[in-house]
Amino acid sequence: MQTIIYYITGHGYGHSTRSIELIKTLLRKNSDLFFHIRTDAPKWLFELNLDSNYEFHHIKLDVGAVQETSFHIDKNKTFEEVDQLYQQKDEIVKRESAFAAQAGANLIIADIPPLAFDIAKAAGIPGIGLANFSWDWIYQDYVDVIPEFKSLIRQIRSSYNKAELLLRLPFYGEMSAFPKIVDIPLIARKAELPKESVLKLLEIEPRQRDKLILLAFRTNDLKDVDFEKIESLHGFEFITLGLSETYKNCFNIPPNFIRFPNLLNACDAAISKPGYGLVAEIIASQTPLLYTPRVDFAEYEFLVQGLKEYAVAKELLLEDFFAGNWQQALEALLQQPADWKNIDLHGASAAADEVLEILGN
Repeated sequence: MQTIIYYITGHGYGHSTRSIELIKTLLRKNSDLFFHIRTDAPKWLFELNLDSNYEFHHIKLDVGAVQETSFHIDKNKTFEEVDQLYQQKDEIVKRESAFAAQAGANLIIADIPPLAFDIAKAAGIPGIGLANFSWDWIYQDYVDVIPEFKSLIRQIRSSYNKAELLLRLPFYGEMSAFPKIVDIPLIARKAELPKESVLKLLEIEPRQRDKLILLAFRTNDLKDVDFEKIESLHGFEFITLGLSETYKNCFNIPPNFIRFPNLLNACDAAISKPGYGLVAEIIASQTPLLYTPRVDFAEYEFLVQGLKEYAVAKELLLEDFFAGNWQQALEALLQQPADWKNIDLHGASAAADEVLEILGN
């Protein structure tokens, strides 16, 4: 049995969901693999989507961007935490390379913590990246506010330069720190349950009903939304994830109750902020999206361009989002032509083939 260590940033769910899809595809192609998943992403996300051949370790190897909500990045706090992490670089690399030796690891995959590639180099095994952006590119936008970021960006680029290969996903930013890049198609999870089965699980009658809209946000993102206004909207019912409050036209469920692609596919539309995982699964399920802007995050423009080219989507200004002014925007979204342009969704298979080739399979 060959062993792979998989480091995943805890910033957002999209890094984890696409990594899960790659792991599942690798196991379908070669069941004689075992994964050590090392991340600070929530454990339930992996328990919900993976059955076997892995062990979960709660390890923080990556800061990403520090956010109280999805709409604002605390640049100063981000700098402080990234700086602190790199001050511990030698200790982390020593600890993790010792773990790699103890585990008999053959390969490291990372999405996309920079130190993973320092660890791979120290352990004497290949390190493969999977991403559509790298943190040096994201942090470059912060230099005008925090010039000290320049030194950290140089260190991050040096870490990425140790990668044997980057598997670059669509909607990508500047990633020149990686010495070798292979472009792969989109990685997206797809629904496994028919819409009727999901509605039954939710105890929603599949009768002639109001349009069902998924609010794909974490609870913190919704704390300033005017739900009294939402309760007054006509012709729409909403699915919320993990809210402590209940509202008359909202079905509130735990975030780990149903796999997200099944939930998304069962809805008539979604409201969310553009992240890679969300955009990929919107395109795969062909579910219309009302999206909110994201400031201070360079990836946003690339993802929105992907939505404009391959999806049915419409922007909802933040002030209208928080004020509950959704009625006209949702009606306009659902009246748009269902013009879904084809895009290759076989990225997990392409990535798995590259990984297995490096493993010698």
